[in-house]
Amino acid sequence: MRFHLRRKGIFLALGLTLLALTVLSLGVLLLNYSSRDEESITILNTLDRMHELKSSIDRGFFKIFIAKSGIEVNISNQTIEFKENMPNANNGSLGNALASFENFIENNYPQASLDLSTIINEVPLIIMPYNVTYTHKSFGGKELQIEGKGISGYTISITIQENVTGCEIEDFDAGSTNLTINAYGTFDTSCTVSQQVDPSRDTEIEIDGISDENISVELNNYRMRIRAEGETKVSSVLKFNGTEPLHIEFPDSTLSISYPDFNVNMKTGVRVI
Repeated sequence: MRFHLRRKGIFLALGLTLLALTVLSLGVLLLNYSSRDEESITILNTLDRMHELKSSIDRGFFKIFIAKSGIEVNISNQTIEFKENMPNANNGSLGNALASFENFIENNYPQASLDLSTIINEVPLIIMPYNVTYTHKSFGGKELQIEGKGISGYTISITIQENVTGCEIEDFDAGSTNLTINAYGTFDTSCTVSQQVDPSRDTEIEIDGISDENISVELNNYRMRIRAEGETKVSSVLKFNGTEPLHIEFPDSTLSISYPDFNVNMKTGVRVI
């Protein structure tokens, strides 16, 4: 009888010990899960703050671009139009506004830094989702460029202070991309020409009555170059064949946001329009 009681006591002690170990293991496991949950929540909160900061910076760039760039942008479905005067007289005011904005952001948000040197010098506008760039050799200078694949049609309209006697698209290879040139001069002179071209090959545009030194338009290797020596108004209409909505960004290297305590970092472009 005592032997049976002793065995029962031993089994009871072992059972209680195993139960205690199980409870202890569960406690440690729950503690680890709780710690991981807290870390995950902290990271999610950090990502949320990062997103809010980027959205705020995006809105700041939008306001500055609209007010100071002198570039008009119109988007309709899969068509985008840029209008500006060449040379663009807003280079100084835009550069000053961007530099002030950079100082404000970095002084008030130490986790953020901006790299605006290329933007101030060239104002490169990235058309997304096609990664086509509308940019300037030097903002306020004599040349703008449109570079990238995916464009299904170009319509370039130029208004100049000279007589226009005709337009020609010369030395081109036939392709599936529409190229239309409109030129408007003094005394109601104008011309229009259109061809289906291969944008990867050399295409030259001649506007008769105007010296090549004053106006030149070239398309080669998916790059459109428009150079104007005198006061010129330029409208560039680009068409795409996709379905995703168009928007404009500054380059990927523009904005960096870092929270080193949580090992969370982001380097990205900013949305302009």
